Order: sequence, then C-alpha cells, then structure tokens
Amino acid sequence: MQTLQTLFDYYKDTAPSKGKLRDAANVLIRICKAVRVSKPEDIGPDKFENIPHALDLFYGPQKEKAAQDKGIFAEMIGRFGPRKGWEKPFEKLLNDPDSNLRQFSLNALEFCGKRDPQLVLPYIEQTFHSKDILMRTVAAILVGKIYCAGHTEFLEPVILRWKEGDGRMFIQEVYSSLRYSLHTGIPNEDCDKFKNWLKLEFNFS
Repeated sequence: MQTLQTLFDYYKDTAPSKGKLRDAANVLIRICKAVRVSKPEDIGPDKFENIPHALDLFYGPQKEKAAQDKGIFAEMIGRFGPRKGWEKPFEKLLNDPDSNLRQFSLNALEFCGKRDPQLVLPYIEQTFHSKDILMRTVAAILVGKIYCAGHTEFLEPVILRWKEGDGRMFIQEVYSSLRYSLHTGIPNEDCDKFKNWLKLEFNFS
C-alpha cells in the first residue's frame, strides 16, 4: 500500500540533490505534525487528499511557508507520478491559490512525463483553455521536453488529434516555446525534428 513514506523512498531513489533530499525529509516531519500522526507510514491513501489543506492549517497566516512545503510535496509526487492515490492531492496543488505553486506543480511532472508521457497528458490538456497564461506556457514547454526525451512516436499522433480538436492555439504555443528553448538550451536531434515537423505540419513561420 502507498504511504507518505513510500513516496519519500521513491523520491530518494531518484537521486535528488542533498539539499532537496534534506528539505523533503523535513517536509515529511511537518506533514506528520499537520495531519497529526506519529510517522509517515501512518499516512495512507485515505489521508493523501488532506495533506495540502493540513499544511495550510499548520502554518496559518504564514502562507509562503505553506506554499514552500507544498512545492516540495509536489516535486515528490512529480517524481513518482500522480497515480495510486497521489492524483487527488496533486489536483489540489494544481488548483492552489498561489500561482507560483500551480506552475511549479505542473512543471514537476517533467520527471515522470519523460518516463510515462501518458500519465501527464491529461494535465497538459487541462490547460488548453486556462485563463492562467503561465500555466499554458509551462504545459507547452513540458510537451517539448517530453518529445525531446525520445517520445516522438507517442506525441505526434496526440498533436494531430489536438489539431482536429480544440488544441491548435496550444500547439502554436508549443512551437513558440520550443523555438525559444532551442535558442537558449542545448539542441538535440529530437528537438530539431520536432520543430521542423511542427513547422511543416502546421505552416508555422
């Protein structure tokens, strides 16, 4: 059974930096205090959904500290993936009043998205008509990162499906963000292929 401890153990095995691992361990302690249990093994699926709100109550008016802890929690979920009960608290993080936390949470899906893009696809598609422009931008960048991680065969049919539906404007954002990242990052063959394919398929300039 999934518990907060198993989430942390998975996160630890993904080799985060020493600083991130230390921060995550401290957040584990504070979550236990917020949920009022003695150890992270006691936080099972029935309590997952309550964690973000419990941290808000724990910090009271110190909203920035709560957002910081929720951000670290979002990163742990992002490494494991929003599955096996973790999708419930992750949805709450994606809809948090703090815009920076929302963006960070979505961006945290990069790790699991490069391994299993199908898992993060619904979260990307949720942003198509979001009024939060920065969330759409983060989602567009995420598409490029997943494609450039070797998921060509998975994403091209998905993008063509978006084209036939209501995702054409979002595809334009993907193309724009990819052009920017190629100028500022280290290009690879998959990224070049993606940019050229989008340009030809959609007549982008």
